[in-house]
Amino acid sequence: AAVNGYLDVVKWLHENRDEGCTTDALDGAARNGHLEVVKWLHENRSEGCSVHAMNGAARGGHLRVVKFLHEHRSEGCTYNAMDWAAFENHLDIVQFLHENRTEGCSRHAINEAAKHGHLNMVQWLHSNRSEGCNRMAMDGAATLSHLDVVSFLHSHRLEGCTVAAMDGAAEHNRLDIVQWLHENRDEGCSMRAMDRAARNGHLRMVQWLNEHRAEGCTTDAMDGAAEGGHLEIIKFLHENRGEGCTTYAMNAAARNGHLATVKWLHENRTE
Repeated sequence: AAVNGYLDVVKWLHENRDEGCTTDALDGAARNGHLEVVKWLHENRSEGCSVHAMNGAARGGHLRVVKFLHEHRSEGCTYNAMDWAAFENHLDIVQFLHENRTEGCSRHAINEAAKHGHLNMVQWLHSNRSEGCNRMAMDGAATLSHLDVVSFLHSHRLEGCTVAAMDGAAEHNRLDIVQWLHENRDEGCSMRAMDRAARNGHLRMVQWLNEHRAEGCTTDAMDGAAEGGHLEIIKFLHENRGEGCTTYAMNAAARNGHLATVKWLHENRTE
């Protein structure tokens, strides 16, 4: 009842039953932003809460609950509070925790904020916190199509990225990000870039990678394209690459009902 905000039920149970509750009551009420329930439990029950209360309230964006817990409870929070608030782009809560608490955050704060495209959060954490990030930040931002975040990290941070950045951007058909990474970074990509682009039906991406990158692909490229019925990609790989495919290509195309692909493989491939 407390977790779901039913204060009238909580009061009735308190007055008419003897079972009481656990810290889960206040923790859950805080997590879901039920401030009146939090206040009532604080004033009328003795079970209290745990660090999960403020952590959960921070993640949910419930600033008033975070403030109340900070002012009236002693359990505090952990670095997960600021981390999770950053993930969810609750800058007001991150700032409150920064100014009033000492738990801080971890590198996951910037990493996840970057991954989810929260540029303002990334900028604030960069300017006001010392935990920094790692290469997962740019990798995640590139994979999930946040070029503005990628550019900021490139200009203001030293961690860089890995081949996962271009691989992920290629998989999600973000040619602008792939081209930017190609022109501004030197990590490159792996064969997974073309493999995954082919599997997902991104013909222009496959063509661009073939023309501008040297990593190439594996048989997974044609196999994956066949599985998805992407015949134009199969033809392009057949004409421009030497990796070929495996028996998986026709098997998967048949299983998924891609008759035109099955016919083409039968007529043009020997696998």
